[in-house]
Amino acid sequence: MEYPTITLITSPDAKKESLDGVIAHEIGHNWFMSMLGSNERQHTWLDEGLNTYFQFRYEAEKYRANSIFGDAIPADVKALPEKEFLDRTYGAMASIPMKSAIETPSDKFTSSDDYSMTSYIKTALWLYILENSVGRDKMDIAFKHYFDKWKNKHPQPEDLKASFEESLGTNLDKYFELLNKPGSFSEQP
Repeated sequence: MEYPTITLITSPDAKKESLDGVIAHEIGHNWFMSMLGSNERQHTWLDEGLNTYFQFRYEAEKYRANSIFGDAIPADVKALPEKEFLDRTYGAMASIPMKSAIETPSDKFTSSDDYSMTSYIKTALWLYILENSVGRDKMDIAFKHYFDKWKNKHPQPEDLKASFEESLGTNLDKYFELLNKPGSFSEQP
């Protein structure tokens, strides 16, 4: 049985863009947590991180915004084409200290900030690194393949990897090894 996502947004001064980003993220849970049945306690990133990756894409395309940086994004960066905007915002994210490895169970994080930075931000950055390597169109096809293959089956990280490798026709060891790398991503594979 599937359950609807309910999110309480209480900030009276929230901007349209940030509210829209929250809604996009929460709707994503219908797929990555509910329909796929990802274990968000053991593999937080399979739910939160995948949702955040698509949320950031949506915010960039629709608003040239990113919920992490809010009003701190300069006007000249907002004026960039989407790909350049994403390169700049993810470049800034890569400099944020992130302590834990992506593949950290929820009860092993040392703080809520560590949980958030790793499960949401670091995972989205990791997926963007992969997207830059394979291309957005192929990345979208790989996600569709993963969803079609694993909906209603409770996939594990190795299932995502195998599904992506099958769709992309390439070995992704160097990317999936990053899931166990603590700290920020200083270099891309």
